[in-house]
Amino acid sequence: MKDILLRAFHNTKLRFLFAGGSTAVIYFGLLYLLHDMMGQSSNLSVGTAYFVSTAYHFLCNKFFVHRDDSLDTAHLQLGKYLALIAVNYAITWVVTNGILVMGGNVYLGVCASVLITLVFTYVVMRRAIFRRGSEPREQ
Repeated sequence: MKDILLRAFHNTKLRFLFAGGSTAVIYFGLLYLLHDMMGQSSNLSVGTAYFVSTAYHFLCNKFFVHRDDSLDTAHLQLGKYLALIAVNYAITWVVTNGILVMGGNVYLGVCASVLITLVFTYVVMRRAIFRRGSEPREQ
């Protein structure tokens, strides 16, 4: 079993899916805790869950997915990542509030926004944020 897990995590795409899945668990867990259990507003709950889960997402992608342990370019990567997150958050806010206005719930809105931003985020992170010039591309 250990060998299977080690081989699976050798592939960047599988590590990306793991990072995304674990980020989603954090995101939806916080959303549930804040919105449903503590009664906070949708905007506050989504915003807080988004901030915490994206901090985890950046660190997980930098060090685990793309195996980039260099700190000399971290500030540049973080700047690009924050620009990506700003775009993704705008999409999340618009889609989630659009779904709420149409009578849906906050979870449907968040799921719809994740589907919209998933591929865009992977491509930008792989090609512009965490790319390494000498690393061969996985197929």
